Amino acid sequence: MAEPGMAEILGSRPPEPKIIRVLCRLQGPSRVIVAPIERHAFGQELVIAFEGGDDVIEARLERSGTAALEHRADEKCGRC
Repeated sequence: MAEPGMAEILGSRPPEPKIIRVLCRLQGPSRVIVAPIERHAFGQELVIAFEGGDDVIEARLERSGTAALEHRADEKCGRC
């Protein structure tokens, strides 16, 4: 019988969280707008949306780096 390999000893890794970081969170009189950068199969995605729902205001995808996404979040949400 063969010795177990490292993969069997350590087990599977937990999945990485979908949200990398939240750039902005704005509290309005009745709703909250959030702008997180999320993992995407093809890079990183900025999703500007109302918190707790499916109402997406804007979504942008970037293959490498987050500078363009951060700049767009600043334009859309202002400095938080």
